[in-house]
Amino acid sequence: MDYYSKYLKYKNKYTTLKLLKGGSFILSDNIILCGTHNNRLECFFKSIEKDYPNIAFNNCVIIRCYNENDKLKFRMIYEGEDNQSKHLFIKNAWTIETFNFFFSNRNYNNNIIKLPKNTDVLLIRHALGVHNKMSLLEKMFNFKKDSQLDVIGIEQSERAGIFLRHHLKSKKLYFMASHLIRTQQTIAVIMKMLDILQTIYIVPCAHELNLVIGNNCDCNILQKFPIPSNMPKCRNNNNSCDKLTNYSGVSMYNNYTVNINWDYYNNFSNNNNCQNTTILEQNIILYNSLNK
Repeated sequence: MDYYSKYLKYKNKYTTLKLLKGGSFILSDNIILCGTHNNRLECFFKSIEKDYPNIAFNNCVIIRCYNENDKLKFRMIYEGEDNQSKHLFIKNAWTIETFNFFFSNRNYNNNIIKLPKNTDVLLIRHALGVHNKMSLLEKMFNFKKDSQLDVIGIEQSERAGIFLRHHLKSKKLYFMASHLIRTQQTIAVIMKMLDILQTIYIVPCAHELNLVIGNNCDCNILQKFPIPSNMPKCRNNNNSCDKLTNYSGVSMYNNYTVNINWDYYNNFSNNNNCQNTTILEQNIILYNSLNK
């Protein structure tokens, strides 16, 4: 099915309703789109907000990080879709109404995490992965590394891309993702729905965490032993990982190849760790390095 057919199929059910539900907003001229994970998002918000509750995010949720009156603000612009997780500790997920109400009167000093002028960061949780359909016990005894998207996850990514298409016209876009393939697939499919083909840059400190404990999850020793689905197949200058061609067997992506750039990630991983930084800060540093 070509893009236009998919647009006609989904626009009434998802694009229009989700747009209205998210309210009106105008994005900045420069947009960073970063594919990441549920626990990473939770950990980030816990690091800046001590009262942040234990609530999960749906697949393909989109959180806008932006400046308003020289303050750092957060707003959910796309609620995403049911995460279908079998995890024992996930009972509910943020909605647009609950997330935006929680952050509506919270302002953060932009000097702590300084967004470049006229630039937004869109943090996007990956779509449904194969591992999301497993129970915690099944995940522990599943020895396949680097879980990819389920076919349903490809469709979820397409719908998120169709939603974004309306808002990203005439914007300068930068695409980033974690070192796990499911975030790269999510961003690549979104790009295809935007009729754009650009390099995806791998950003450090966007990867998934085993669990969220305290407000600096990367300090916890349990993060050093990730479950197989969170172990990357690609890292440390592996040339076979410079191109993304795997889209869970969905035929319309058979000839769709996206370049993956690991330079910044590899340099960071060889010399730093994530204990003293955040996913948002790393996106900004990488963005700045691309605009020198």
